[in-house]
Amino acid sequence: MAAVLSGVLFQRIREFFGRPVFSPRRYWEDRHQAFAGTLAAVGHARLSDEANAEQYTIKSERIAAMIRRCHDGESGDALLDAGCGVGMLTPLYMEMGFIVMGVDFSETAIAQARLRCPAAAFHSADLARLQLRRAFDVIVVADVLQHIIDDHRFRATLERLREHMKKDGCLIVLDSFSVPNEKSAPHCNRRTLDHFELELRSLGLRMTHHESFRLRHENAIKDLLAVRRIASESLTSESVVNSRTCR
Repeated sequence: MAAVLSGVLFQRIREFFGRPVFSPRRYWEDRHQAFAGTLAAVGHARLSDEANAEQYTIKSERIAAMIRRCHDGESGDALLDAGCGVGMLTPLYMEMGFIVMGVDFSETAIAQARLRCPAAAFHSADLARLQLRRAFDVIVVADVLQHIIDDHRFRATLERLREHMKKDGCLIVLDSFSVPNEKSAPHCNRRTLDHFELELRSLGLRMTHHESFRLRHENAIKDLLAVRRIASESLTSESVVNSRTCR
């Protein structure tokens, strides 16, 4: 909580002195309203709906395969769609037999998600302050972490996701990690995979699976990870299952 407050305080100080401050919440509310009804709201803003839909199909197939690889639970297990946006992936999780809760900090996105998938439960909440008072068998955070600009809020988000994982649960992460010195768009902060792994281990988590694949329309490499709690200090990063496929 202190880390989150320090990040908010820093932003308020910058606003006081008149420096322009990028507001992720304002950016996403404006974007969801401007592109309402189109996939540009949650996909790539410069791609057509057809291209974005094709990319969502690829991502859906990859995420579903990773969940099946890492979770052998039963129908009715609980899944948290963290940063669900307009609920593009929520129907997939329900078709897989999960009881789904979707969370996003955009009220506009949540309203659209409820229309898209009325059988799921949706809540508007900040992932860095998430307090759902329950734990999940699977948590999926897809194309979200790179959009958390502030490093304190990034760590706070990982802490809150960990606290909402069951002891034997898994966290599935789809994101774009950077190479050193890569420049990001104003609404992105692409950290390196090494940085991400260090943050995980400092929180008692470890990456168990990792694969990469290419999205041809935006010519981007995506990283798909499975994360679990560290069960033994003897486990090291050398035991991570890696695969790399470019499409």
